Amino acid sequence: MCRDTQATPQPPILRRRLNPAVRQDGYSNCNLASPFPCTCIFLFVEECVGFARVGRRDWPEIRGLIGIWMACTEKSHGLRIGCRRVSPYHVCTSAVERQHCSVLTSSVHWSELFNIGLNSITGSNSQLKLIQMKLIQNASTVLSHAGMNRASVGVQDFDPRVQQAIGRSQSYEITAQVVSQLRAHDIQSLNVDMLYGLPYQTEARLVRSIELLHALAPDRVALYGYAHVPWMAKRQILIPTDALPSTEARFYLAERAHSQWTSQGYEAIGIDHFARPDDGLARAKHQGLLRRNFQGYTDDTAPTLIGLGASAISKYPQGFIQNDPDTAGYLARIETGQSAGTRGHVFRGEDGTRARAIEMLLCDFAIDFHQLEAVDAHGAAQCRQIASHVASNFGKAVSLSEEALAIPPAMRPLTRLIAQWFDGYEVASSAHSSAI
Repeated sequence: MCRDTQATPQPPILRRRLNPAVRQDGYSNCNLASPFPCTCIFLFVEECVGFARVGRRDWPEIRGLIGIWMACTEKSHGLRIGCRRVSPYHVCTSAVERQHCSVLTSSVHWSELFNIGLNSITGSNSQLKLIQMKLIQNASTVLSHAGMNRASVGVQDFDPRVQQAIGRSQSYEITAQVVSQLRAHDIQSLNVDMLYGLPYQTEARLVRSIELLHALAPDRVALYGYAHVPWMAKRQILIPTDALPSTEARFYLAERAHSQWTSQGYEAIGIDHFARPDDGLARAKHQGLLRRNFQGYTDDTAPTLIGLGASAISKYPQGFIQNDPDTAGYLARIETGQSAGTRGHVFRGEDGTRARAIEMLLCDFAIDFHQLEAVDAHGAAQCRQIASHVASNFGKAVSLSEEALAIPPAMRPLTRLIAQWFDGYEVASSAHSSAI
């Protein structure tokens, strides 16, 4: 299921086609030869490809990256490893357990070391459900031994009609059992993802799903807008467009979800996350350390994110590199010792400063011009000019001063639209869904 890709402006270059010419040269310019203070390695496993096929072949690359990184810096506690789209099926064998434990426990001293998204699983047969729960238990044990301390469970919506429309059957009961297993293995932080704007989703259905999710006591909640893009996600052709909420209805669904979570003691984080007051995201928000990357809000301030897996994007201080999107091509490159990247972009001009300005708006609802000037005076001047145009077009929806461009609380639903003004790269309106 697609999140709303336009609703959250990414760093500018991610909204245009990466350049295939930036391959080996891109890696040369964006490598780990510089002693970056901290690094995040992110393993991306496609849902249609088993971990045994892709994941095991990535471990040599992971070990190599860890070795290079450790040779460049003494701050080994800054390294984080995360996984996406990894289910219990991918980590329940003894061979994979040995691989996990050896690479995670022998190479680095960890602080917060493993953040894995566990997609909960269901089945209509009771015996199948028992087998699945055993797999979840085994996977939780394996990852706990490896040091996993954070987990994320995708939910989207619990209503049966909504689930049927999006082709995702997932009961509250099986989700609660997954959460129970994770908590039993000392998971320190649990995140849940949910969507608004789904087909047949009403305010009453959304509220009921939030009530059920609240009973699971998550530490963090990510609330994303559903993106209906059948020209990109072909399976969405089966979803009738008249079942989708209108733009106005989407807005009120998002607002109701916001009020529902905040009324239950959660603190709003940026434009679409919520966290308990004692969670790391809330602390980062108050300390001015909140960041936003490909996966949403994070307290990880690492300037380097290394993506492993087909189509994964790596972000370096100098630019972006994307791995071969074709799984077969990616595997061939790994097996023959080639770089996995096939295209990328080296930052130029004020790319980095614009990206930071967008991140400031999404995280703090304000752009600190002086902070930008301390890094890039020319880029900061460009952002000041853009801010003047924003103030002229949005009027009282923003507040502009010599020090900052700020968005008052009542106008923060417009943050996405305001942030888009700082994106230096245009993209066709047909490429994405609504920004609301």
